[in-house]
Amino acid sequence: MRDVKPGITGLAQINLSYTGKPFPDSHLAKYEQDLTNPFKMEGTEDALADHMRIKLLYDLAYSAATEELRTFLPLELSILVKTPLVMLRALGT
Repeated sequence: MRDVKPGITGLAQINLSYTGKPFPDSHLAKYEQDLTNPFKMEGTEDALADHMRIKLLYDLAYSAATEELRTFLPLELSILVKTPLVMLRALGT
């Protein structure tokens, strides 16, 4: 993924639940139906693979932001500021 090393926090970690499911009040929640169960298989609602796909979208957005300093710096700073808030409020559970 463009030489991006894993870290202790990231864009997906501050915007999604622990499993990768979007929070009900997030901007991504309204698109969840479009992003999950692409083959419309019965009995696969709320599958872990769908949540992992959503996490991957955040990881791809982060990796795309690393290409230019003017997009990377604000994003990285927002992640650094939001991480302690997410941890203290236990939003990722």
